[in-house]
Amino acid sequence: MIGERLTLQDIQKQYGLAWAVRDASVEVAAGEFISIVGPSGSGKTTLLTMIAGFEMPTRGTIRVGGKDITFLAPNRRDIGMVFQKYALFPHLSVRQNIEFPLRMRNRSQSGSARARVDEMLDLVQLRPFADRFPHELSGGQQQRVAVARALIFGPPVILMDEPLGALDKKLRESMQFEIKRLQESLGTTVVYVTHDQDEALTMSDRVAVMRDGRIEQIGRPSELYSDPKTAFVADFLGSINFIPARLMSRAGDVVTAQIGSGQIVTARLSREDGAGLEAGDALQLAVRPEHIGFNAAAAENAVPLEGRLENVVFAGATVMVFVRLCATGQTVRVQVPSLDLSLPDKGSAVALTLSAKTVKAFGGDKGGEA
Repeated sequence: MIGERLTLQDIQKQYGLAWAVRDASVEVAAGEFISIVGPSGSGKTTLLTMIAGFEMPTRGTIRVGGKDITFLAPNRRDIGMVFQKYALFPHLSVRQNIEFPLRMRNRSQSGSARARVDEMLDLVQLRPFADRFPHELSGGQQQRVAVARALIFGPPVILMDEPLGALDKKLRESMQFEIKRLQESLGTTVVYVTHDQDEALTMSDRVAVMRDGRIEQIGRPSELYSDPKTAFVADFLGSINFIPARLMSRAGDVVTAQIGSGQIVTARLSREDGAGLEAGDALQLAVRPEHIGFNAAAAENAVPLEGRLENVVFAGATVMVFVRLCATGQTVRVQVPSLDLSLPDKGSAVALTLSAKTVKAFGGDKGGEA
């Protein structure tokens, strides 16, 4: 099974005067796993349902492998779909559920079809459960049946609408790797909608972040995490601190900013927010919790920040430390390995450090609100 290229060109969806999706253009390569994330109401599920054919776009073109499917009925698109609640038939066994797409295509009576079902049962490791019914399976097993049913007829594209949302955290993490393993072994093209940012970063070749019906940024997970184009993307993907500052000078996209009345920081300004900024304008300095450290002497080109330790939250391998900055009065989060640091008591004065190469600057008075 080899996936095919999926092309979305200038897709729009309007309900009355309200826009659900605006000018969405994405080129998904054959065999690529791309996730679509965004807050509720951002348009991600509407975009997925238009690809599936359950909704028709107001404008734009959808192509699979060069074939225009924009206005084809869902059953004529030959696209696989895994729903959030799996949508398994309760009166059919695991084998019969997986076989169902072949039956609908009049391909269920041949010996090769039976062999294909066995192949899929082995692929999702459910051969011993072939004669059980959905209510006799765990959530993870039901999810694997849904994936096998979507894969069995060899669709060029598979769509997944938050398929792991109903699972507990440990099982969800296990199934993330299981789905990625299946996708890579089969070379399937997958478009995956999720509200879980960590899930998207873990599973995807690329991630598209949506906001107010538009694609705010699309790129590799590491690119979006380390070099977000907007404050919204920075804030939406992972944990981040926004520290208010004032622009003192700039040379292209490199700025010198002042935090409060003291510390001077050099940072790289986002290209999306750089136009028209002048000395004295408000900035937001964005820095990930893991990029703030203690012990100024140990960091190269470090900028010291004084503060008071407010709280410490243990999270297994890491500790999240909350520190109130003296310069701004705000609380920032600092993430450190749980075994590497002996922390002072709550209320104690501490010295934090910022490294210029890990700080991103955005224009405006407020950080990216999701």
